[in-house]
Amino acid sequence: PRVFEKFYRVHEGGLGFGLGLHIARTIVEAHGGRAWAQSAGLGHGSAFTLSLPLPAPRETPAEPAGLAWMKSAWAFE
Repeated sequence: PRVFEKFYRVHEGGLGFGLGLHIARTIVEAHGGRAWAQSAGLGHGSAFTLSLPLPAPRETPAEPAGLAWMKSAWAFE
């Protein structure tokens, strides 16, 4: 339950500063998502899941004024 805490390390003397999972979760949550971990217990490995929301659809930008004549002048059929 603590693996996403800042500076938390499972094994003393291991490599790293205990920041990677904390930074990952912070970034994901800043974008409106979630991050979580699942494990069947010690010695069974872990699954880390990141979930991000789909972006809102973008509106098509309006055509700049004055370009309509170019379309009609260069339209070939």
